[in-house]
Amino acid sequence: MIKQTISALALVCAVLCPCLTSAARADVLAVRADPWPPFNDEPGSALPGYAVEVMKAVFEPLGHTIDYQKQPWSRALADIASGKNDAIIGAASEECPTCVLPKESIAMIDNYFYVKKGNPWKYQNLDSLKSVKIGTVDEYDYGVEEFNKYVEANKTTPAVQPMTGDDALQKNLQKLLAGRIDATVECKSVVAWTLKKMQVAEDSLAEAGMLGEPTEAFIAFAPGKPNSQKYADAFDQGMQKLRASGELQKILDKYGVEDWKK
Repeated sequence: MIKQTISALALVCAVLCPCLTSAARADVLAVRADPWPPFNDEPGSALPGYAVEVMKAVFEPLGHTIDYQKQPWSRALADIASGKNDAIIGAASEECPTCVLPKESIAMIDNYFYVKKGNPWKYQNLDSLKSVKIGTVDEYDYGVEEFNKYVEANKTTPAVQPMTGDDALQKNLQKLLAGRIDATVECKSVVAWTLKKMQVAEDSLAEAGMLGEPTEAFIAFAPGKPNSQKYADAFDQGMQKLRASGELQKILDKYGVEDWKK
């Protein structure tokens, strides 16, 4: 009789107080990355980055909260590998080989060299870099090992000029337009977004060749955490729903980005 009473009370509580059971399942996901607009930008702003908005659109209906904060990339990679945080935005699979990756990517990264309009220089191979001064972003992995080695070997010379800070690309573009460097290299959509923020016309610059091949970037979840695979599966299901409903493109439209899978 006592067991029956307890069971009845539990059933009534579950029916009348669903908020308690849903609250128990709610998680706060610590998400970190260095600013890389339009993928992710200033936390709490009207345009925090489309990857941040996509994560919220996927996880908030499930009762979870996205705690997105800025963090230097090397630190973000270290903290995700150790399990201190739950996810990072924009990781290539080789950057965090032990991370739990969803099947759905968050971007297709295509790195191009850019020069000031009128400059005839084109990137062909590493030898073609010998005649120019390149602006890079410090600690950035460009996805091409030979180029990464060239940057590392020359970053204390005028040939490679690494820039630090949240606005590293903007500074490189300013140096490029001022003629203080000859070229810089960055993802096409990132350059377009940054020029828009700077109120500089895109045709002020010219593409000067692609570095490597386009690669997928992911929301990477922490290795070893019991919920990481659950989050990755939820992200896959959520992305499929957002894409099918047209909501994904609505988010991307705010940032001038096309769906990389269409």
